[in-house]
Amino acid sequence: MTISKTLRATSARCPGKRILPGLAITALNFALCSPVPADSGLPFETLLAVCTSCHGEDGSTRLVPDWGRIDSQNRGYLVYALKLYRANGRRGMNAGLMMPFALTLSDREIERLAAHFSSLD
Repeated sequence: MTISKTLRATSARCPGKRILPGLAITALNFALCSPVPADSGLPFETLLAVCTSCHGEDGSTRLVPDWGRIDSQNRGYLVYALKLYRANGRRGMNAGLMMPFALTLSDREIERLAAHFSSLD
């Protein structure tokens, strides 16, 4: 099956979403099809404060170099990564730190945070 045919396939478990082969993509499908929490109700500045407490005010992660830089990252990538953390679909050293925070975020809050950090230079 070609990639384009695979991209057009839809999942029976999540109508309207595309299915791609591979474990990483399965995790993405799970993240996109998972129940989404309502807005946390926290002001945007509070959500930013949680992010910047580890990633720094400018998102450059100068505090701990091994933590991911989020300044100037592609907005789509930040959305993708946060949704994977929220769905516990991401593994690695920082997943245990990120997941509890990401669990509280709605899609709208993820979009706003991603837009903010992707605009930093």
